[in-house]
Amino acid sequence: MPQQEESYSLDAMLEAANIESLDEADRIYSHEVREIISSKPVWIVRNGIAMFFVIIGLLFTLTFFIQYPDIVKAPVKIVGDNLPKQIISKSEGRIVYLYALENKKVIAGDVLA
Repeated sequence: MPQQEESYSLDAMLEAANIESLDEADRIYSHEVREIISSKPVWIVRNGIAMFFVIIGLLFTLTFFIQYPDIVKAPVKIVGDNLPKQIISKSEGRIVYLYALENKKVIAGDVLA
């Protein structure tokens, strides 16, 4: 069975819709719909994608020229919960030898000096 070629001409579409003339086809759409269909879009709609990519490209280009420091130097004072404690001797005398080394943890009751 031979296939019929589809035709997209205006005459074929009018014939398929059982419309005899173009004037009757114009009456299908209201004035508002014809105004929207026939109006030319504004420049931002026509060139919107191009403008979007131009703006993104400019932002990427600016990132090469804007300099910022990788390291920021600032004074810092770090305070923790477990601060060093003051040791008060129970007897008087001279220290001969230190048993506790610096930065070493001690337990209550250890001999320090």
